[in-house]
Amino acid sequence: ELAAWPSSGLLFLLLKVLLNTREEKRRDEESRAKGTSLPTTTTTTSSFFFKSASLRLLSKYAGHRDLDPVDVTPLLPGEWALLTEVVDYWTVGLRTRLHAVRSRAIEEHLSSMAFLKTHQQWSQLRSRCVTITGDRSCPLCTRRILDKAFVAYPDGTCVHLQCDKAAAMASSTGSN
Repeated sequence: ELAAWPSSGLLFLLLKVLLNTREEKRRDEESRAKGTSLPTTTTTTSSFFFKSASLRLLSKYAGHRDLDPVDVTPLLPGEWALLTEVVDYWTVGLRTRLHAVRSRAIEEHLSSMAFLKTHQQWSQLRSRCVTITGDRSCPLCTRRILDKAFVAYPDGTCVHLQCDKAAAMASSTGSN
């Protein structure tokens, strides 16, 4: 049964244990009450203990990520007065969940905007045109660029590919 909830946290598992134990105690007390003449309401002290422990857990840790209202609500017994007994949990839990969903949406939109801005800058830099005329020369070797491979920098400077590689090697080794 625990393998069915791989992402559930300890508080969620504790709640499941409390609710399952409460249900077992309630069934045991009902079956014992059938064998005796005592009314069922007088024999429900241990199931009441587990119910109150479950409600205390829900109200104390209502905003905790382990107790997501979407996961917890199907576990709650049908005979509980949900509007009165669990309303505090739902109020805090749903507010917390709504805040998390909205924060995640804002983060996604901000990330998307940052990506679009970066892509736009990249496109603008990539779309710049460099015109190589016959008299344009490499500032490193002073030879004409003509139809040889070259590197264009954002400031408009153009150098031969070989000169750029040689300059990079020289700067990385510290020699001139």
